[in-house]
Amino acid sequence: MEEQPALSDDPRLERCGFCKLYGPELEFYSKRYDIQIGRRSKSTKLDVVLGDNMNISRTHATIEYSFERGAWEMTALGKNGVTVQGTLYTPADGQPATGIALHSQDYIQIGDKSFYFLLPRSQARPAPALAAPAAKRPRVPLAC
Repeated sequence: MEEQPALSDDPRLERCGFCKLYGPELEFYSKRYDIQIGRRSKSTKLDVVLGDNMNISRTHATIEYSFERGAWEMTALGKNGVTVQGTLYTPADGQPATGIALHSQDYIQIGDKSFYFLLPRSQARPAPALAAPAAKRPRVPLAC
C-alpha cells in the first residue's frame, strides 16, 4: 500500500515534532529546537507551563538541541534545580547548570511535576543505566 502525504489540516501533524515531553498532566510536542519551561507568569513567554507552584521559577529550565554535539541538552535555571534520571542539577554561584544530556525516555522532575523526555523512534538512543526509582515512575510509551 502506498503511503499518502499528510495534508496541512491532518490532525496527526499536531502530534509531530522534534521531541515530546510526556507526563500525567503534560503532553507537549516541540516543533522547535528550544523549549522554555517554567511557572505560570503574565510577563514570561513559555512553551511549557508547569502550573503555579512557587518552587518552580518563572523560567526554570530550557531544553535545546545542540547542533555542535548532535544531542539534546537541558539547562537548569531555577534555584531549586531539575532532577534528570534521579540526579539533581542546580545552578551554582548564580550560574545555570548547563549541558545536562538528555536521552529518550529520561525521567525529569521540576518542582512537583514530573515527565519524560521522548524522541521519535528514528532518533532514540539507548539511555544510560541510571533511573529514578521504579515505584515513583509512571509507565511511559517507548517513543513518540
